[in-house]
Amino acid sequence: MVGSTITDLLQEYPFRAFYTLQEACSLKGVNTKTCQNKRWLMPSGGKPDAVVGGRNVWTRETVQEWINKDDQTLLAESQAVKP
Repeated sequence: MVGSTITDLLQEYPFRAFYTLQEACSLKGVNTKTCQNKRWLMPSGGKPDAVVGGRNVWTRETVQEWINKDDQTLLAESQAVKP
């Protein structure tokens, strides 16, 4: 993890419009590879908000919402979306 407090994290990643998966995972303190293997752990269930420079990115608002959710909530949301 980049820092131990939100202040440290905001200094490392100042307010930006978009975050890559690596940056988002660093903010949340989870392993990027784990999120890649389990798409339901990614922000928005793995569906990017945009593509910038050929990379999937998520907006600041999406990442902030995702950071505050635990694994059970993310799993339940991903299962509720499936038909």
